[in-house]
Amino acid sequence: MHGTGDMKSWKPIHSSNKKFFDTYEGYISSHDFERADDKELAMVAELIRKNKIA
Repeated sequence: MHGTGDMKSWKPIHSSNKKFFDTYEGYISSHDFERADDKELAMVAELIRKNKIA
C-alpha cells in the first residue's frame, strides 16, 4: 500500500476519506469508514457460507 514501504515499525494510518461504494469500483480501497450493522454483516456472512453470492 502507498506510503507504508519506509515504515520502521507498524503504526495505524487513518484516513479522513468517507467514501463508501455499494459495488466494486475496480480497485482496492483501504480508507476508514463507519462499521456496518452487526446483524447485516452476519446475514452477509451466512450468504457467503451458503455460496449464495459470489
